[in-house]
Amino acid sequence: MWRMTLLSAIVATVFFGGAAQAQDLFDMTAPGDPIIGIPDDGDWPGAETPDLAIDDVVSGSKYLHFKGANDPMPDSGGAGFRVTPTQNQFVVTALNFASANDAAPRDPVSFRLSGSNESIDGPYTLIAEGTIDEFNAGTAYARNTWLTTPIEISSRSPYLHYELIFTEVRDRAAANSMQIGDVELLTDGSMGGSAGNPAPENEATDVLRDVILTWAPSPNPSTHSVYFGSDFDDVNTATAPTEAGLDVNSLDVGRLDFGVTYFWRIDEVNTSPDKTVFKGDVWSFSVEPYSILVPGEDIIVTASSISNEFSIPENTINGSGLDADGAHSIVSEAMWFTGTVDLDPWIQYELNGVKKLDTAKVWNSNSAAEMAIGWGIKDVEIVYSVDGENWTVLEGATQFSRAPGSPAYTQADEIAFDGVPAKFVRFNIASNWGGILMSYSLSEVQFNVIPAQARTPEPADGGTDVVPNAVFSWRAGRKAAKSTIFVGTDQTEVADGLAPSVTSNTNSVDVSSLDLQMDTVYYLRVDEVNEAEAISTWAGPVWSFTTAAALIVDDFESYNNISPDRPFQAWLDGFGYSSDEFFPTAFGGNGTGAGIGHDIWSLSSPQYDGDIMETSNTIAG
Repeated sequence: MWRMTLLSAIVATVFFGGAAQAQDLFDMTAPGDPIIGIPDDGDWPGAETPDLAIDDVVSGSKYLHFKGANDPMPDSGGAGFRVTPTQNQFVVTALNFASANDAAPRDPVSFRLSGSNESIDGPYTLIAEGTIDEFNAGTAYARNTWLTTPIEISSRSPYLHYELIFTEVRDRAAANSMQIGDVELLTDGSMGGSAGNPAPENEATDVLRDVILTWAPSPNPSTHSVYFGSDFDDVNTATAPTEAGLDVNSLDVGRLDFGVTYFWRIDEVNTSPDKTVFKGDVWSFSVEPYSILVPGEDIIVTASSISNEFSIPENTINGSGLDADGAHSIVSEAMWFTGTVDLDPWIQYELNGVKKLDTAKVWNSNSAAEMAIGWGIKDVEIVYSVDGENWTVLEGATQFSRAPGSPAYTQADEIAFDGVPAKFVRFNIASNWGGILMSYSLSEVQFNVIPAQARTPEPADGGTDVVPNAVFSWRAGRKAAKSTIFVGTDQTEVADGLAPSVTSNTNSVDVSSLDLQMDTVYYLRVDEVNEAEAISTWAGPVWSFTTAAALIVDDFESYNNISPDRPFQAWLDGFGYSSDEFFPTAFGGNGTGAGIGHDIWSLSSPQYDGDIMETSNTIAG
């Protein structure tokens, strides 16, 4: 016999533990909404009927269906319900489930949500499917309890009717049914017809200045009005769009300012005669800062002397005395102090490579006795170097401000380096503010660098199972015109720029031309090049990756029982398949009698173990 095609649909992305919080959402269903069990065969106890799944009562009320664990209906793949919500003008943006009163093995652990705009009987279009991870944890979930976090769903279309099927339970062998305490179809009030899937993602940070805005348009024919600015209220209430009548779902907003948070909104304007406007959500993103902070763990600090084992030079880079507002404490153990008498005091910072230095922020000594004793550095010579041997004096900065000896100390000095290349920075101390003791102190130093070098590689540094024809990408260095990429198996050769190299005019490269071998560790370095700059080349760090030991022809993990991803549509067998939107021509089988994968009506088969594919040979062949 031929297999009948299941729901033909496009699966929406499902996120677990997403940003949507329960207080921002409301339930679209209400007690008394039209609801039927699926399968609609009455195979449930008289006091545990489908309507109890949406009665807003968790304790002492539940819906139980025996088909959820035994002999599921062929065209459902499990058990659940169909409902016509009271507030079906909104888009479902999340699902929430409450466990029932007993028998944790009956808890559903996977679901399939579909919608219909024709009738409660369908046909239905798949919206999303996924797992209920909290119900499937190692320890059984608490009884009569809602999920900690609703399951967020990416959908932009409202439906009049919904079908929710629970496709698997926690322990099929120990359960005689599926049961659920209560269900909420949650919405944030989004209406159908609005734009979605913004890029950059909502609340994204470190976004490039030359970003191009894109979004997923409404499923209805429409044009787009874009509202853009740096003030939320202005964008939210604006009626005069930045751009109107767009027939493409993208907009170049020009070069943006460093470190600024921008807000934007897309209104969809239907092309129907009434020109209905669907106001969009306000999204935001923050543009990359001009320079970025060097983490303390990427700095080596040494000094001429220390006063004791607590007041060490590392205290000046570990943030030990700083609070979230940038105020430094008066605790001496959070600072560096030289010895009691230091005739040649200095402190030196070594970064993890040559960097394009922007600024150094300096918090001077801030102990409780600072105003009386004055350990804080006063006159200073600041020098920098790329190699630790040849030094250049930084002009203009010759004195640090005195700290007040107060826990409210936030007025750090900001020293401008103006983009000089340096790996080492040294403070040669000439005097302190007290002029009494030959002992000196400093609280904290932070370095900011202009990101001229390549960073954030993809695949990530240390990546494994990388295919030898992979395309590598990275965050391009500031003002880079092209990149030189060194790749090899010798880390030293790559670090020294002696390994084979290729050139790219983009921030990516296809390494297939380098004849990479399987199961091998490779090293990679990206140098950013711009001949028009004073420093034409910024060498990047050395990254590593390991190629895969074998190439996958077909891992079979991506198959399911929804077209076009059914295994027997790719690996033809003796049963064939019926036609659908993905396979317009039916296939009647190849005459072998062989079957590829379980079909949906074989879930009750003694060979079925929860997988769509066989995991062992049950019949020799």
